[in-house]
Amino acid sequence: MFKQYMETMAGFALITVFLAIVVALWNYHPLAAGALVAALLVGGMIFERRYERRWQAKHGRDRP
Repeated sequence: MFKQYMETMAGFALITVFLAIVVALWNYHPLAAGALVAALLVGGMIFERRYERRWQAKHGRDRP
């Protein structure tokens, strides 16, 4: 339970730091902030797809 709580808090901290960077970048140059968000979204989608394929190859079925 404590481990799950700490992982959740670490996730919230990462999101907060990311949002702070995006807001600071937005004040400096809005296009740069948009490009950063788009790059992270695309990177996350690619990573998730690769992870999903690996999981299916290992287990032979969809994740629960």
